[in-house]
Amino acid sequence: QSTVSFTIPPAVPTGTYLIRVESIALHQAQNVGGAQMYLSCAQVKVTDGGNGAPAPLVAFPGAYKATDPGLRWSYYPVPTSYEAPGPAVWSG
Repeated sequence: QSTVSFTIPPAVPTGTYLIRVESIALHQAQNVGGAQMYLSCAQVKVTDGGNGAPAPLVAFPGAYKATDPGLRWSYYPVPTSYEAPGPAVWSG
């Protein structure tokens, strides 16, 4: 059995949300479309939420393009950083 613990920011408004967790295998990502996505989703209901306004919002499919940084990537030359695909993370 394995679990993933995380904190939902207190500013998240009351509502139903889809939490998406993903791993991206990059061993073939030097080729367009070579990144391999492994994901899981869970639906959660937030009660007694805050007054925040999460943004930016994206939709799946369509949030990523095969040419986005983080999905088109090479080991050579050895990179010094990695830019994850997708929108900026909302700080809440």
